[in-house]
Amino acid sequence: MSENSEEAGLESIKNAEKRVVKKTNELMSLPPLPKVICKNSHSIKFRLGRGFSLLELKEAGLSIKDARRLNLRVDPRRKTAHKENIELIKNWLYSQSKVKNERVSESKNERMNS
Repeated sequence: MSENSEEAGLESIKNAEKRVVKKTNELMSLPPLPKVICKNSHSIKFRLGRGFSLLELKEAGLSIKDARRLNLRVDPRRKTAHKENIELIKNWLYSQSKVKNERVSESKNERMNS
């Protein structure tokens, strides 16, 4: 009886690990949110913005169509380009290409094994 309970415990742990990996991959695939600067007379704060400015997208190498196709938020009213947002877009694009390459290689391995 204890062997069955141990096997069930190990199986539930493996299932939990699969759920965590799946959730992590989903979170990594979510597009980033832009940061904007709020200036008062006595302080400067960052907050989440409505979307990335056209300059930020251009410096990251994306057009408006490409950005919207990738589900990135675009705010055509913004005129500023923050270095943090440009780096955020570039890093996200790099991570997306990395995840895509891993998925392709996994599917090729599955085809070869079956």
